[in-house]
Amino acid sequence: MNQIESLLDYAKNHVPFHRRRAPDNHLVLEHWPLMAKEDLVAYSLDVSCDLLSEIRQPGGYLVASGGTTAKPKYAYYDHEEVAALTKNIANHFMSNGMAAGDKVVNYMTAPDMWSAFILVDKALSFLPVTVFPLGYSPNMDSAMEVFGHFKPNTIIGISSMILNFARHTAQHNPRIRVQKVYYAGEPMPQASRNLLSSILGCEFVRSAGYATTDVGSIAWQCPHCEPGEHYAFKDTLVEIIDDEIVVTPLFRRAMPIIRYRTGDEGLWASPSCDCGQGAPKFKLRGRVDNLQNVWGCWVGYDDIVGILESLDIGCMAVQMRIQPGEDGGQALFVRFECLNPPDTKTMGGLRDRFYEVCENVRETVPRERLERDLFFESAPAGTLERNRRTGKVIPVIDARG
Repeated sequence: MNQIESLLDYAKNHVPFHRRRAPDNHLVLEHWPLMAKEDLVAYSLDVSCDLLSEIRQPGGYLVASGGTTAKPKYAYYDHEEVAALTKNIANHFMSNGMAAGDKVVNYMTAPDMWSAFILVDKALSFLPVTVFPLGYSPNMDSAMEVFGHFKPNTIIGISSMILNFARHTAQHNPRIRVQKVYYAGEPMPQASRNLLSSILGCEFVRSAGYATTDVGSIAWQCPHCEPGEHYAFKDTLVEIIDDEIVVTPLFRRAMPIIRYRTGDEGLWASPSCDCGQGAPKFKLRGRVDNLQNVWGCWVGYDDIVGILESLDIGCMAVQMRIQPGEDGGQALFVRFECLNPPDTKTMGGLRDRFYEVCENVRETVPRERLERDLFFESAPAGTLERNRRTGKVIPVIDARG
C-alpha cells in the first residue's frame, strides 16, 4: 500500500465515523465522500468520539478551532502528529524569510486562540531563533515595552491584531521597528502592508502559511510566491474540486480527516521557481461561500473589495452588513477602514461602480433603489465589528433576523 491507501484502510477499519462512510472500493480516494465543516461540528470531541481512532497512541493534544462562530470545534492530535505539523510550520518559516538569530514575537492570541498560539510556539522551538511568547492582549503597552527593551525584529499574529499594535506604537513609541511580519487568519491588503511599512519600517510582510486547527499544516510559501500562492506540504494531499480546496492530511491517524472541504476557493498555479521541488502549487482566491443573497440577487464580498480597490480606496478591512430596510425590504451597508477617507466625489461614485460590477443586481434591481438600500461608509481604523474569540474582522454580518 502507498501512503494514501494506508490512511484510507486505517480509517475504514479503526474509526467509527469513517467506517460508516467508507465506499466499497475504499482504497480509492476519489470514491470517498467529502467531509464538511458540519461533520466536524456534529462530531466535535465535546459531542462524540466517533472521529477518534480506536487504537490511537496514548498522549496528545486536544485543540480548539478559532473559527468565526461562538462555539469552537475540538480536534485531537497525538504527540507525533503535533511534532509533524509543527515541523512543517517551522520549515515554512525558514523557507519564507526567517533566519537564524531572529528575535520572534509570537503574537497569536493565547486566551481565545490558544491552539494557534501553542502550535506556533512549538514550531518556533525547532528553530535557531529567540522566542518572545507574548500573545496578543488589548493592553499593548506590555508588548511595546518588550519591543522597546529587546528589539525583536519579527512578529507573528492575526492581521488585525498586528495592525492594532502598529497603530498603538505610532501614537506611543514611533521609534519601534519590526523588520519581518508573518500574518495569519485574515488577508493583508496592500493598504495594510503600506501602513506596516510606514509605521514599523517592515522590510517584508509574508503569510504565516496555510493551515487550520481542524486539518493541520496544509501548505507553505517561498519568497517567490505571490500573495495567496502556496506549495502543498508533502504529507498533505490537496485537491481542487469545483474551485474549492479539499484537503487530506496523510500524517494523521489519531483523528483522520479525509477529503475535507476547507471552504476556500483555489486554483492550480504554475511554479515560477524551483523552491517547491515538484510540490503542487495553488493560489487561494477567497472563500467559496462569500456570496450573499440581497434583494433577490447574489452579491459577492470579493466583488465589494474589488470595487473599492478599483477606485484606489486603500482599505485595511471591509465589512458587509445586511439588515432590514425601508418598506420591509433589505439594506446593504458596506463599511471599510482606511487611513485616508475618500473624498466626496469618490464616495458618490461607489453606488455607480457597484451597479456596474454586480451584474446580477444590474439585471434585477432598478438603479434608483440603491439610493435608499445601499450605503458605503468610511470607518476609523480598528472600529469594524470583530469576532470576540479571534479578533478577526467579521466580513459579513446578516442582521435580517
